[in-house]
Amino acid sequence: MTASNRQPTGHEIEELLPWYATGTLSELARRYELVRQELAETARLNETLGAPSARAVEKLFAAINAEEALALTGGVGPSIGRDS
Repeated sequence: MTASNRQPTGHEIEELLPWYATGTLSELARRYELVRQELAETARLNETLGAPSARAVEKLFAAINAEEALALTGGVGPSIGRDS
């Protein structure tokens, strides 16, 4: 069941009462619809970007693995290129 076809709870209805009482419930609905449209457009745009290249993925995972290794050694990394 999606959020659009379920029945609102009593608490959800109570939360809308101030807008109903002031006559601005339609304004709230308009803003909500704008947010939904923006979310849908953002999702559509993100889907058109496509997947990252294999090289980019490899670089990302190498950086993650290097950070994990550094964390496991207590911040002491390899001594390559360091002055002793």
